[in-house]
Amino acid sequence: MLVRRYLLKSLSICGSVVKYVCIAHCTFTYVFDFVLCSGPSMEPTIYSGNILLTERISCRRNRVDRGDVITAISPTHPTKIICKRVIGVSGDRMLPGLPGDRTDSSSFNISAIDEEKRNLNAEEQKRIETLSVDRRRIIIPRGHVWLEGDNKDNSADSRYYGAIPQGLIRSRAVARVWPPSEFAIL
Repeated sequence: MLVRRYLLKSLSICGSVVKYVCIAHCTFTYVFDFVLCSGPSMEPTIYSGNILLTERISCRRNRVDRGDVITAISPTHPTKIICKRVIGVSGDRMLPGLPGDRTDSSSFNISAIDEEKRNLNAEEQKRIETLSVDRRRIIIPRGHVWLEGDNKDNSADSRYYGAIPQGLIRSRAVARVWPPSEFAIL
């Protein structure tokens, strides 16, 4: 009788543990996750060792917008996860930056400038006109995004490997949660 009671109690506890492990697995796989960042490509926004809270729902619904910080499977090293900012989405016209060129490494999203009806100063307008002559424009294909790190001088991104398929995107960063003194909504 005593053995039976302990056996039933043990099975009940095991059942609860299995249930909560399944719930945790589904939550971290399909809803949100925590990501430990490494590398300098997103400095000064995100430093190596920061932990991000990321959500996965918007990526599964292909609702990633310009300016979002995302994690994705690296197109050049499929076992690695990268953290980058979305600079362009499907259909955008880009003037890609030149990687390694300290004076001219930033890409320009011509579509975003047109949509925002941003008034460019004369210097910015002249620079874009010069770049339009010097570089070829790229139109981001359907189902792809253009990614760049915030630290342009130390980031391997779409300037090297081009636009990446949205299917490689794993999650969108919501907040930096570690260290606590640097908590920020992204």
